[in-house]
Amino acid sequence: MTSDARRSTAAIETEVRLTSLWTAARGAQVINCELIVPRQGPAVVRCGYGPESVIRSQCIVSSEAAAAVAETWKMAILAQGFRLGS
Repeated sequence: MTSDARRSTAAIETEVRLTSLWTAARGAQVINCELIVPRQGPAVVRCGYGPESVIRSQCIVSSEAAAAVAETWKMAILAQGFRLGS
């Protein structure tokens, strides 16, 4: 990672709050679902193999909506043979 990329990543981390909602794995595949709350703009629920490999994301208006969306996505992932991480 270049120093410019590190600075950019550090700036993003200070501008948003990330909350892990769940992690699931199937063999070497690991999917993380997180709630991203920026200082400005809408919150987003995002699931993916990492920040560059997003599977799904959706703008969210409340914590209740975030929990409902994350739960729905979790059930779909579990139905595909993934197991929840600890």
